[in-house]
This record gives sequence, C-alpha cells and structure tokens, in this order.
Amino acid sequence: LQRELEKGGENEKMLNEELKDAQESEEKYRQELKATCEDREHMSASLKDLEQKLAESIDKSARLQVDLANAIEKSDELQRELEKGGENEKMLNEELKDAQESEEKYRQELKATCEDREHMSASLKDLEQKLAESIDKSARLQVDLANAIEKSDELQRELEK
Repeated sequence: LQRELEKGGENEKMLNEELKDAQESEEKYRQELKATCEDREHMSASLKDLEQKLAESIDKSARLQVDLANAIEKSDELQRELEKGGENEKMLNEELKDAQESEEKYRQELKATCEDREHMSASLKDLEQKLAESIDKSARLQVDLANAIEKSDELQRELEK
C-alpha cells in the first residue's frame, strides 16, 4: 500500500507539472492572440487611414486634371490670339508664359499625386496582405488555445480522480 501511495503521489506530482505546463501554454496563446488582435486593430485603422488618403489623392488628381485642362485651353487661346497678331503682343506673351507655367505646375503636381497614389496603393496591398496573415495567425492561435485548454481540462479531471 505504501508503494501504491508513493506511486500515486508521483503520478499526482507529474500530473501537476503537466497541468502547470498546459496552463502556461494556455496563457502564452492568450497573450499571443491578444497581441495579434491588437496588431490587427492597428492595421485596420492604418488601412482605413490609407484608404481615406487614397480617396483624397484621387479627388485631388481629378481636380488637377481639370485645372490642367483649363490651363492648356487658356494657353491655346492665348497662342491663337498671338498668331492673329496685334498691339497687345507683349502682354499676350506674358500671359502665355504665365499660362504655360501654370500648365507645368499642374503637370508636376499631377505627376507627384499619381506617384503618391502608386505608393499608397502598394502600401495598401502590403497592409492587406499583412492583415490577411494576421487573421490566419489568429485562427491558428485560437485552435492552439482551444487545444491547450482541452489538455488543461483533461489533466485537471485526471488529478481530480
């Protein structure tokens, strides 16, 4: 009986160790899952922010295209007036120069806006990829956590026997 008692005590000790390990695993998975969820919240916020900036950039591009079209139209109009000739040639040349400078400014702004949009689109795709990976990781962690909880429960039941 003494040997049986000692063996039972050793089994209980071993089960307590296993239970402690299982509970530590549980806690580790809970912490990882919490961190992954927080990362996902940050990424979702960044995604929304980036989508907003992208929408604003698209609107800005549309406005710049209109401004550029108007500047080109004004340059063409001034060019036609200059070709007609006349006494206001010096003034028309100045206006034409200003209109062409405006055109160039709008072209540069439009180019920069398009480049910004390309970068934002790439960042958006990257962020969407990371978000998908985070969602996958959360799903795996939830499974791992469920398994760890199940193991802890199983060990707890064995200890209660």
